[in-house]
Amino acid sequence: MLLLGTFPPYLVLQVYAAVVCRGRWRAGALVPFAWMVPVGFVSAQALRQGSNLWPCALIPASVAGFVYLAVLTSVYQSPQTPAGVRDENRSAEQDIR
Repeated sequence: MLLLGTFPPYLVLQVYAAVVCRGRWRAGALVPFAWMVPVGFVSAQALRQGSNLWPCALIPASVAGFVYLAVLTSVYQSPQTPAGVRDENRSAEQDIR
C-alpha cells in the first residue's frame, strides 16, 4: 500500500531536481522523466479503457524514479561534492563569454 503513494512524491522530486540541478546533473535528473512519459501514456490508456490494472507499470517506475532522484539530489547537494563538480558547466559557459 505504501508503494501506491510514490507517484506524487516522485513528481515533486522530479520538478525539484530539474530546477535545482545544473549542467550534467540536470541531464541526469531528467533521465527518469524519459521513462515515465511512456509509462504514463500506457497507464492513461489503460485507465481510459477501464482496466483495473492501469497502475501496474506506474508504481514500480515511480518507485525507481523516486529512488534514483533521491540519490542524485542528495549527492548533488552533499557538502562533500566539490563545487567544481557541481557547477562545472557554469565555468564552461563563462569561458565561452
